[in-house]
Amino acid sequence: MSFIIGHRSEIEMRKQKTLAILCAISLLIPCNSSKKQELDLEQVRKYIVEKNALWSESVARYDFTTVLSMYTDNATLMPPNYPLVRGLQQIKAFYQRMPAKGVRITNTIFTTFEITLKDSTAYEIGQYSMDIERPNIPTISDTGKYSTIWKLQTNGTWKIYVDCWNSNKPLRLIQPNNSIFYYHQLMNLII
Repeated sequence: MSFIIGHRSEIEMRKQKTLAILCAISLLIPCNSSKKQELDLEQVRKYIVEKNALWSESVARYDFTTVLSMYTDNATLMPPNYPLVRGLQQIKAFYQRMPAKGVRITNTIFTTFEITLKDSTAYEIGQYSMDIERPNIPTISDTGKYSTIWKLQTNGTWKIYVDCWNSNKPLRLIQPNNSIFYYHQLMNLII
């Protein structure tokens, strides 16, 4: 009978050790492991500001491979006075119209006013300034505002999902050769 009692005590001790080990392991696992990792707003802001600068440099050099790499596969552009541009193929065609028409966008500066994070989405609001150069037309300095939606990718990078912008310039913008050009006509010259 003492063998049975000793055997039960040994089994109870093993159960207690196992329970203690499981408790110790559970302390190492965060309680909210099912929640997504918290995003650092300042890190996201820094990343977006760097990408905005890269966009500016790349567009000025007609480096549309780099520009396209900043968009999701199903991204949407919402240019002013122009139909929606959806998906990488249409976005590529949109940007390739610039060199075909001799248009160059330079000196672009983005100023990010606000970034709001929700889950894996960043909402950016800001303003821009840029110079638009075109053959036989004086360089136009433009200022405007933009709203961009960024999506966090599985590799930890952010890409543009929706890109919308418009000018602060009045509709009547320039008068080359005694003709009145309106902003939407200027955009058609550019894109």
